[in-house]
Amino acid sequence: MQLDLGWTYIAGVDPLALFKAHPGRFELWHVKDVFGLKTVSPSLGPNARVSSMALVPLGTGHIDFNPVFVEASLAGLKHFVIEQDNAAAWGDSLAAARVSYHNLAGMLT
Repeated sequence: MQLDLGWTYIAGVDPLALFKAHPGRFELWHVKDVFGLKTVSPSLGPNARVSSMALVPLGTGHIDFNPVFVEASLAGLKHFVIEQDNAAAWGDSLAAARVSYHNLAGMLT
C-alpha cells in the first residue's frame, strides 16, 4: 500500500499506529510536511482541517519524521518520495524540493 504521510497526519491518523496494526503493508510513502498540525482542533471536520493547514517543504512544518523513519522496517518501506502538492505556490518548486531534500538528509543521518 502507498501511504501519504502528510495527508495521514492531516486526517488525524497516527501512521505509527497503522504500521503496528498492519506490519509490512506500507511499502511506498509520500513524505510531505504540514504546517498547522500543532494548532488544529481535533474536533474539526475534514474540510476545516485542510483549510487550517499548509503543505510546506519538508522540515519546515510540524511533522516529526524521525519516529516514522525509525519504524520503516515495521511498515515494510521499500521506496519513498518527497512530495509537496503545492510546491509552485510556495514560490519556486525546485527551491522547495532542495529545502526538503536537505532537511530530510539531515534527519536521516
